[in-house]
Amino acid sequence: FYAGSQSDSYGHLDKEIAAIVRSQGELILRDSQIGKRLTFNKSQSYPSAIIGLPMSWQGDDQGVFWVAYHKKKSFTAEDIDFFHSLSSKAAAIIAKRISFDKAVTLKTHLEAILDNLTDGILLLNGENVVVYHNHAARLMLGLEHITLVDAPITSLVSDRLLSDAILGSEYRGNEAREFRLADNGVYQLEISPVDLAGQQQGKVVIFKD
Repeated sequence: FYAGSQSDSYGHLDKEIAAIVRSQGELILRDSQIGKRLTFNKSQSYPSAIIGLPMSWQGDDQGVFWVAYHKKKSFTAEDIDFFHSLSSKAAAIIAKRISFDKAVTLKTHLEAILDNLTDGILLLNGENVVVYHNHAARLMLGLEHITLVDAPITSLVSDRLLSDAILGSEYRGNEAREFRLADNGVYQLEISPVDLAGQQQGKVVIFKD
């Protein structure tokens, strides 16, 4: 990623600077030092000063942060501290974005797996509102044309006994009851709490085929 009016002119230095910084750590070059440390090509543009720093987050390499100056520049201790702070913040942003992308990918894969199960699965939050359902649950409840996500479970289940069982806390884990659902099939109801930091944040409702 490049930014700045001269970024295109100096982009050819990226791989070489990244290799040096990864090898030695902090890199500061000024004037003639640039020609000595970097491969020089008269047909390309070169800055008058460069500072490069490794980007690391919790021990993981996130890349290299470097800045080039078109005009002469002397780096003070305050300048160096400032760029260290910027590189740390950039590394944190990159690491969190990578973690987010991985989480989204994992969520997509998990949903694909759950959608292929014959058991119906509903995930409810602490207010008993549906936050996830698989395809089987939709069919079992006869709600093919209804939006389930963000709907209270009480608005989706007409069977009072089933609704009370889902809302209540007496039927969990291996304690299962059987219910006839809208598709006329008879299924075992299993409910497991979703706990976070010792507090219940929701529940998983499973209709076992």
